[in-house]
Amino acid sequence: MKLWLVFLVPLFVGIFCQDKESIWKEYKKLHGKDYNEKLDGGKQENLRKAIFFKKDAKIREHNKGNHSYRLGHNQFSDRTDKELAGLLGTTSPPSPKLHKSMTVLPKRQARLPDTLNYRNSYCLPPVKRQGSCGSCWAFTAITPLEFDRCRKKKSFSVLSEQQLIDCDTNSTNKGCSGGWYVTAWTHLQAVNGSASEFCYPYEGLKGTCRFCAECKSMVGAKVSSFGYVQSMNATAMQLALQEYGPLATAMAVVGSFYSYKEGVYDDKACDNLPVNHGVVTVGYGRFNNTIDYWVVRNTWGRSWGDEGYILIQRGVNKCSIETYPAFVVAL
Repeated sequence: MKLWLVFLVPLFVGIFCQDKESIWKEYKKLHGKDYNEKLDGGKQENLRKAIFFKKDAKIREHNKGNHSYRLGHNQFSDRTDKELAGLLGTTSPPSPKLHKSMTVLPKRQARLPDTLNYRNSYCLPPVKRQGSCGSCWAFTAITPLEFDRCRKKKSFSVLSEQQLIDCDTNSTNKGCSGGWYVTAWTHLQAVNGSASEFCYPYEGLKGTCRFCAECKSMVGAKVSSFGYVQSMNATAMQLALQEYGPLATAMAVVGSFYSYKEGVYDDKACDNLPVNHGVVTVGYGRFNNTIDYWVVRNTWGRSWGDEGYILIQRGVNKCSIETYPAFVVAL
């Protein structure tokens, strides 16, 4: 028996290592990863592989349990914690007093439908990708403005996040180092316009401001008004979605969020934490008649989550997402 073990143990180890190597190669191929071993003797390759398999173990362990959401690999599975932090970029409101003073309830107290979802609306562009720039705040400001402008004009125009990164020099907004969406609307209102994406394309790094309010062909939309929806009131958010369309929201991101794949996200690790990421809430619903959720749009591309979207538990201020909801009205 001992002699058989001497032969079998190396065999099983070899098969296991071969399978891991195949998984790693397939992941790199799927996401276009290429770590040139000739440049550093394989150090980068080994680092990324170690991060990937550490993440793989967490994903497998989570998915074996009884959870309302599942995790999966994506383009971030081999990223360092520092690199992942660069995907965030929303700070808390510049003035809590201002937030409180601007809090409003929607004008119409209409009957709420059981579900509402703008995800497939003509007035929402394909999910965008912010890259390694901490500009989520700019995307969070622009998407609701694009939607409301489209709803009013009956035609769609993609607007420029890059304009905010380059031109909004308010002390709160710092380009790729973070900002706040309501402050961004203040800026767009002051300069009398948001540029079209065609005239001011996204570059993912801070540059020189090139916006020209007098150039009519450059301006894609203008801000009429904006404000916060009542904080930590899910019903007010639902009413606001019905009245204004998608809402700018902020949330607290923790480790599991990066690997979200499907289901209703309800990780307790993000509860009662300060917000650090801007997202757009585009709808709500109920999963399997058991869990209420928000439909939330991210800015990490379509290969993250459910083609760029996530369902987040509704009515419990999960990840602080019901703390700072805000609306914008296009002129």
